[in-house]
Amino acid sequence: MTDNWQGNAWGSGPATTPANDQWNSGPADATDWNDGGAGINSFDDPPTADDTGPPGDGDEGTARARGGCFNCGEEGHNKADCTKPRVFTGTCRTCNQEGHRASDCPSKPKFCKQCMTENDHDTIDCKNKKVVDNSSIPEVSEKEAWAMVMAASDDLDVDDFKEAVKILSKANPDLTYVQIEKELRKRGSKIFLIGLKKEVAVAYTNVSLQGDINKTYTLGVFTKTDSCPRPILMPAWPKGPEDNLARLEHTGLPMERGIQICNNCGEPGHLRKDCEQERAPVEAKKISCVLCDQDGHRARDCSRECPEEKNWDKVTCRHCGETGHASESRCNPEKKAAFQAAKAAEEGADDGFGSNAITGGNDEWNASGNDTNNAGSATWDTGPEPKQQAITAGGW
Repeated sequence: MTDNWQGNAWGSGPATTPANDQWNSGPADATDWNDGGAGINSFDDPPTADDTGPPGDGDEGTARARGGCFNCGEEGHNKADCTKPRVFTGTCRTCNQEGHRASDCPSKPKFCKQCMTENDHDTIDCKNKKVVDNSSIPEVSEKEAWAMVMAASDDLDVDDFKEAVKILSKANPDLTYVQIEKELRKRGSKIFLIGLKKEVAVAYTNVSLQGDINKTYTLGVFTKTDSCPRPILMPAWPKGPEDNLARLEHTGLPMERGIQICNNCGEPGHLRKDCEQERAPVEAKKISCVLCDQDGHRARDCSRECPEEKNWDKVTCRHCGETGHASESRCNPEKKAAFQAAKAAEEGADDGFGSNAITGGNDEWNASGNDTNNAGSATWDTGPEPKQQAITAGGW
């Protein structure tokens, strides 16, 4: 039986008519997509606007094609350097109104990332307690938590101590740093809680165990002694134990405020696109050439030739395995064929299907063992269906 596909030999069927196969033989459709001429949706419509109107008048598209600004349409600068107000011509995803983004939608409810509620204030103006997710902290009794704190103290393990204090705070949410420090002194702890006078990044705030924000001092955890261990910490260190307890009343851990920081003016509460101050120049990434040590281009674009000639003796061709070249066009055909055959043999392959790939009796694909060239006799599924075999044997 000849090899065929669905009963018809390859290429034996009648040739299709040009009217059925040509893309541009039909009449023009309603959208002028393939009528051979410029239409309302043609891919190659010539520019018709001269971009002389104000931003947002719909003429910016032509200027973009000429390399103009994507914001105002004028040539000579790009959108990042445009001094005119940003124009948004799309539709808001929140209210489906045109003219503004969803992030600027007046109908969008405000959500405070500090107190985690929808309300009428911005995160930067929030005075409520910060909500801290402690769901991952284990729940134990206060007695067990104190045992964990003292075990970490005896081992001088600061990391375990900090985790144990979190567990203790969850077991007794009313405990303050002052109370914990006093209890640590009574129990003879080797670890001390210290209130440090440190600057906190503008995007952070010191938060107490009860969630109070804007605390003056930052909590420090030190071992063995309450004396300043390093001279660099002297300006931040309390004057003594009494001063330290007074500081601990106004001490917290630094946590993110969840506010936006402008990378133009550095102030919190807005982004660069909304900044009202003059745009600071953005320093472009410096590009230098390693051949001539000049700025403004890369080595691939340098007109100077490499001072050292490439040593081709160290280059091995991946097509033929010979050294001295890398292009397939330079390969010796005989060496290339031998190299490819050896490579295929190493990978467990051979020419064609191999000596026992689909021959009868040597594999599981052709259980009948019939001639593979006889279409319909030596197929991959000559045996009964697996489900039928399983049912015959007494079910799955």
